Amino acid sequence: AAIQFVRYLMKYYEEQAKAMKNQIMVMILRVGQCIIWCLEKCVRFLNKNAYIQIALMGTNFCTSAQKAFFLIIRNSFRFGAV
Repeated sequence: AAIQFVRYLMKYYEEQAKAMKNQIMVMILRVGQCIIWCLEKCVRFLNKNAYIQIALMGTNFCTSAQKAFFLIIRNSFRFGAV
């Protein structure tokens, strides 16, 4: 929810910059929104895998998120192909 809030806030600032005809700021905010979107997708992917680790191992969320993160890193080529 926090990442989405930042994205919507950047969208609001983009509209304000567009109204003031500040094209440089519009482009900077669009790039920022793209980066935030990518971050949001990564967090969702990690979150999904953390819940899978919770179901499999029965550990708490933080431990499961750490295990899921290192599992993704170890198998990054496999995840990249999917």
